Amino acid sequence: MSPHFCVNCVIVSLCKDRKFYIGVLLSDKPLGDHMKVQIGDISIETVAKDYFCTVCSVPTRYCLNHHRMGLYFLTKITVKGVEEKGVFAIFGIGEKKGSFPFSDIVRLDDEFLGYQGTGMSGCHYYKLAHTTMSNWCSLVSPLLIPSERVETEKLPKEPIELSEIEKKVFFEELDKKKVRLLCLLVKSGILSTTNDFGIWTHLKPLIKTYESFTMYPLPLGAELHFEAYSFRATFVINNFRLRVTKGRVKHFVYKNFVEVTLGIAETQKIWYNRTLDKITVYYSNPRLRSMVMCYEVYKEHRHPEALIDYHLFLDIINFLFAKRLGDLMFLEEHELVFVNNATKTRMGRELEFPSDLGKMKVLQGTLDKAKLGDRDIFVVQSEEDIILYHPEHGTLTLPPEKYYIVSVPYWERGHD
Repeated sequence: MSPHFCVNCVIVSLCKDRKFYIGVLLSDKPLGDHMKVQIGDISIETVAKDYFCTVCSVPTRYCLNHHRMGLYFLTKITVKGVEEKGVFAIFGIGEKKGSFPFSDIVRLDDEFLGYQGTGMSGCHYYKLAHTTMSNWCSLVSPLLIPSERVETEKLPKEPIELSEIEKKVFFEELDKKKVRLLCLLVKSGILSTTNDFGIWTHLKPLIKTYESFTMYPLPLGAELHFEAYSFRATFVINNFRLRVTKGRVKHFVYKNFVEVTLGIAETQKIWYNRTLDKITVYYSNPRLRSMVMCYEVYKEHRHPEALIDYHLFLDIINFLFAKRLGDLMFLEEHELVFVNNATKTRMGRELEFPSDLGKMKVLQGTLDKAKLGDRDIFVVQSEEDIILYHPEHGTLTLPPEKYYIVSVPYWERGHD
């Protein structure tokens, strides 16, 4: 089914890739002419296009898929009820040889693009753009352009004709980048969540989260700081800071640790504990691919991070908080069997026993060597509380019992 257009009607376009693109067309001109898209109070009008390809003169499906090319659209965005002239935005894909798209119309200098430096190969790096060593230039899409940076007298006087392929690229890019566009408009003050978002109304909660600026107090003196006009937040406890993504905050206090969840689906989690001179933090989010990041700060020293399997971590979380000192865990016999089975199930290998204990010292209790099957192991026991000490991890006190000393089953170690 080809795209259908009429005055003030909803556009439903089904392309060969079977994706639907939706918008509202205000122009009554036939397909291929100048158009204005109205989404709620937001008006997006195409005022110029910039296409470059070393082979083709017009964009085709083959060109989009196989050639090094660039197709960008300069649009004027206005919001109902806002008296300002509005702003311009550049949408597009690919690269242009020799200069940035619309460089003859829009003033795109190093300061505006956020120049960051030149690489060894001659590539130029910007916050909002990139230039390769062979001078292929690309822009972050969408890129919001203040009206004073656009030389309006150089804009085409005649309506811009957009082919079916160009319309597909434009609507696809608009659909993929709608969240970034809304965030930029809100941050610039042109758009507010009180405006009508039309078919994008379902994004309002997300944009409100982007705007939010607050501090959530947590147990043990921890805090969660939401950054204004950002999806980022910072978890802070004493001198430890961890960058996370904003989300709905919940926390639960357990015997040995505090658990913090972020997001409606609770996809991000932080587990932490704090003693007089030590902070232990574990962090997981979907991008870690079923891994948990392990952090520890003792006095002023922050140890290198370590990784542990997410499901194994959940199995042994209480042992990690209550019976770990550095890279070592101290387990009773039944706990040893449980943790060893969990490690074999989750990681496909058995627990490892340390060949030496490094800097760890037993301040109270008896340290002995023993045999477990054909393996030499260390055990510590006492009829009184056992006190263990490591100069880089502090102290650990355990109730009277016999403990087997094992290595923490990290996926990748970073601790001493």
